[in-house]
Amino acid sequence: MIRRLDRGPSFGPAPAKTPAKSSLLTWMNARLRTTVAPAVMAAAVLSGSVACSSSSRPAGPTPGTSRYQPRTMEIHPLSHVHIRPDGSAVVEVAVSVLDVDGLPVRAEGVLKMELHQRGRFGDAIMERRTWQRDLRDPADNLRAFDPTTRTYRVPLGLAAEDVPRSPAITATLVRPAAAALSAERSLEVLEPADEAVDAAESDAIPPADSPD
Repeated sequence: MIRRLDRGPSFGPAPAKTPAKSSLLTWMNARLRTTVAPAVMAAAVLSGSVACSSSSRPAGPTPGTSRYQPRTMEIHPLSHVHIRPDGSAVVEVAVSVLDVDGLPVRAEGVLKMELHQRGRFGDAIMERRTWQRDLRDPADNLRAFDPTTRTYRVPLGLAAEDVPRSPAITATLVRPAAAALSAERSLEVLEPADEAVDAAESDAIPPADSPD
């Protein structure tokens, strides 16, 4: 007679169990949350930062305006009064129109000039002379503009006796649909004697030694 032996509980390693279907789905969902969600959040943050950076760009210039338009005006230092030996005189005036960067530009309008006594006191009213140059016509504008000095040349001829003792010039540019620009400067008077002295000093300079 064979007796059946009861071996008792087994203490060896338990065989691996295949997870049930519901447990497998739970595991896959957890993995997706830990891998896909951070990537989606990073993409959202990146797109948001790009949007913020693009919206913070400085705006362009306002339509219809330019930094190269005339903003100020000055009378060139080379402007002067030339007294001729025949008793006539020429007021040589050069006017610079400048943009916001202080560079010369061309302009449109009527350039009004006034020759007067410096300080406008005493006999200033009796010695005042006015003239103007219309710069609205493109051809006249181009003729008045000197490309070398990049100024508008506006000369005036008059008798030497009509030149103020201390002459000054005031220039005003009246522009269409824009504020007027103005500038003022004292003028140097060049007498014929001054030219003779300059010529004599020039003749007194010894010529350069020629090479042997």
